[in-house]
Amino acid sequence: MAIVQISRITQRKGLFNDLPNPLAGAELGWSTDTRQLFIGNGTLADGAPVIGNTEVLTEFSDVLAFATAYTYEGQSASYTAQTGLTPSTPISQSLQSRLDSQAIITDFGANGDGSLDGSGTDVTANINNALYQLYCRQVNPQIRRTLYFPAGVYIISDTLKIPPYCNLQGDGSESTIFYFYVPTWTSTIAYTSGVLVYDSVTTTYYRSVSAVPAGELVVSNPSYWTATTLPPYIFRTTDSLQQTDANIGTNGALAPGFLSMSGMKFITNQTHDGCLIQAAQDCAFENVNIAGPKTTATLTTAGDNTACVRFDTTAAIVCQDIVWNHGSFSGMVYGIKTAEQIESVTFSNGSFDTLFNGVYLGDAVAPAVRTNWGSCGTKLF
Repeated sequence: MAIVQISRITQRKGLFNDLPNPLAGAELGWSTDTRQLFIGNGTLADGAPVIGNTEVLTEFSDVLAFATAYTYEGQSASYTAQTGLTPSTPISQSLQSRLDSQAIITDFGANGDGSLDGSGTDVTANINNALYQLYCRQVNPQIRRTLYFPAGVYIISDTLKIPPYCNLQGDGSESTIFYFYVPTWTSTIAYTSGVLVYDSVTTTYYRSVSAVPAGELVVSNPSYWTATTLPPYIFRTTDSLQQTDANIGTNGALAPGFLSMSGMKFITNQTHDGCLIQAAQDCAFENVNIAGPKTTATLTTAGDNTACVRFDTTAAIVCQDIVWNHGSFSGMVYGIKTAEQIESVTFSNGSFDTLFNGVYLGDAVAPAVRTNWGSCGTKLF
C-alpha cells in the first residue's frame, strides 16, 4: 500500500506485559522493564501479513532468537555442502544451537587475563562452575560439551574439580596456562571476595569472605578474612557431583574418570601437589604439563613430599587405564609418586626435569633424577 498520510507519531510505554498486542498500525510501544521497542503491524486491510507487533531491534534484543535457520555451507571449499540426504532437504538449526555445540570458558565469565607475575582476575569459581554446569547437573550425555580454554593465563587459588566425561582443550601447554597463585598479604592492596593470601608473619593462609578495602591493617579481621589451609592440589578428579574422598559415588554420583585433557599447563608458586588422580579410570592427558616452584638449589631433600602427579585408589575403585602422553613434570620433589595399587597406567614421550626423584613407586625409587629424564616411555602396572 502506498503511503497516503503523514501524521504525528503515536507511542505508548509501560511494562512488557501491559503493552497492547496489537498496537495500532505504525504505533510505537516501548517496554520499560525489558527495554524493547515494538511497532504495530496494522490491519490485514492495510496490507499487513499478520496482525500483531513487530520488534524493532535494539542493543537489548535477543538477536539469536531471530536466527532460527542456520545451514552449514562449507564455502571455503569453493562449493556448498549438501547437508541433507538430498539437495532439496537441507539440514537447518538455530544459530543458538550451533553456537552451543562447543562451550568456551569465556561463556562462564573466566578470562585468561592474568600474567606470570600473579596479576589478573581469580577465576577459580568460574571454572569450577563451568565444569559443574557442563558435566554434573544431569547424567544425560547430551549436556556434555567440549570446554575450550583460549590461550592466556588463568589465575586460580583453589583446587579445580575435574568431573567424569569432561573434555577440556587448550591452545597448547605454553599458551593455555593455569597459575595457582597465592600472594603474600599486604595491607596496602584491596582484595576481592574469595582471594587466598599468605600471612608471612603468622605463617597462616587466609581467604577473604568479602571485598577487602586497601588499608585494612589486620589480616585476621573476621569481617574480611577467615583462616584456612593451603588446598593440597592444583586439580583433581572427582565424581559427577564434584565430590571427593569418602564421598565419591554417594548421592547417586557417577565414578571419576572417562575424561580427556589436552594442550594446557598447570603451575603453582606454592608447596603442594599438582594433580591427584583419585579412584579414576580411562583418563587421557595429552600435552598437559605440571610445574612447581622448586629449583635445583632447593631440591636437596624429599622433605616437602610434593608430587606433580599422585594416585589414590579406593577400596571400590582401582585407578586404571590412565594414559599421559607428551607431559612435562618439573619443580616438585617427585614427578610421579604413589604407593597405591594402579593398573595399566602409561606415561610416554614426556620429560622429567628439575625433580628430586622422577618416579617413586611404593618404597622404590626409579630412578633418582634432578635434571631431564628425556623421553620417559615408562609404563607402570
